[in-house]
Amino acid sequence: MVTVPLSTDSYADKSDHVELRHQLHHGPTREVMRYLVSCALAPGQEVKYHDTLTSEDYTFKGEMGLCPDWADNAASVECQELVTACLLVRNNALGKKVAISMRGEVPGVPPGEDSPPLLYPQSVVSTVVHAENGNVIASFKRCASPEVGAGRDCGWKPAHVGKCAPGQQVHIGAGANPPGRCEDPSVLGSSSRPTVLRVCDGIRGCNSTTPNFIDHSEGSCGSDRPALTFTCPNSGYFSVMSGPRASGGPGEATPEVLDAAGLAVYPAEEIDVFKWPEGAFYGNLWGSGALHPGIANDKNIVTSEGFFDAAPAVIGSVFRRAFTCTGRFWTRQEAYMADRVCAGGVSDCAATWVGACDVANSKRSIAPRCPRLYRCASADGAVVPGDGDFDDCQGRPDEGPWSRPITVFLNNPTDIVSDPMNSETMGTPDAPGDADCR
Repeated sequence: MVTVPLSTDSYADKSDHVELRHQLHHGPTREVMRYLVSCALAPGQEVKYHDTLTSEDYTFKGEMGLCPDWADNAASVECQELVTACLLVRNNALGKKVAISMRGEVPGVPPGEDSPPLLYPQSVVSTVVHAENGNVIASFKRCASPEVGAGRDCGWKPAHVGKCAPGQQVHIGAGANPPGRCEDPSVLGSSSRPTVLRVCDGIRGCNSTTPNFIDHSEGSCGSDRPALTFTCPNSGYFSVMSGPRASGGPGEATPEVLDAAGLAVYPAEEIDVFKWPEGAFYGNLWGSGALHPGIANDKNIVTSEGFFDAAPAVIGSVFRRAFTCTGRFWTRQEAYMADRVCAGGVSDCAATWVGACDVANSKRSIAPRCPRLYRCASADGAVVPGDGDFDDCQGRPDEGPWSRPITVFLNNPTDIVSDPMNSETMGTPDAPGDADCR
């Protein structure tokens, strides 16, 4: 797979590479391919597949551009490791759509026009348009027929995420002041035409009937420009939606916020929205001995007749050189990672959990018992100081450190656990959890 280009020709049912023929006939394999192409190739690059057994066509689009050269050449080792980390990060055993911040480094490539921007914290965070089940929130879909006003649940556009102090009154406007501040000569924000605003609790957008809905406005202080005042939610984050007053019409809004304490920030930076370090993911899914010895080479393939020959389940990780370590704040790290990479079980895991990522997250009393291989040499890679990405992380004791991990930060630690009410799996932002080195 990594010895040939990641291209349409390579995966065609009549490909010169016999072992790749018909593999994309299998639905779950296509889902993996979607993530693979998304991680490896850049926007504008794609892999197409025509299923000769069903006459259906599929297109897999590039997104992150971790190794765009794979489109025309074999994948380098650097490419394999970056894509491995990306796939492990985006693997979600619970099937939830979770917004995350991915941070890492492409060796020798500093942040800039030629580097994958999604591995470095951005200056803004867009309002999330998908619900946890992966479906687009109804308010972001086109209206079936023209609708007017802020009460509609269609025809909205995502704006950005802001942060605030819970309980604090926050004013937001796009060319007007909210009620109670009409006499203020300076207005908040701007709008090119009559527009609407909606504010939601957290980083996801909302419908007018969903629990995270806060308020909306289609005009304020006698103006056709929107503005409103809301109380900062307990989450400390709010997401903004905007749109033309009449669905499908023209109109762009540039919201601005104000609060008495000066603590509200809109838009907020990614590094301030995603503050919970989940951990690091790294390794290589390819190469000699990559698979669990219990998986035969002739399993998990699709025959020319379209039959998928599945391998039996294996205890532990399917991949022998795929690893994850845990960031701070997790009080029961092993239980958490079982949720993350094994769907709460012990078989067919995507990676092997190897303990705490760095020494600061390990029990001081047992530090001498903690082998060096269970930690990353750095808790903040050198390319972007302060972004908190782990670097040079150990996996198996007979191998050197992996220099291309991707570190995940969450907006809320409950985003990725099966039981959000079970506080035993997490600590608090001020009290890192204890990590047993095993």
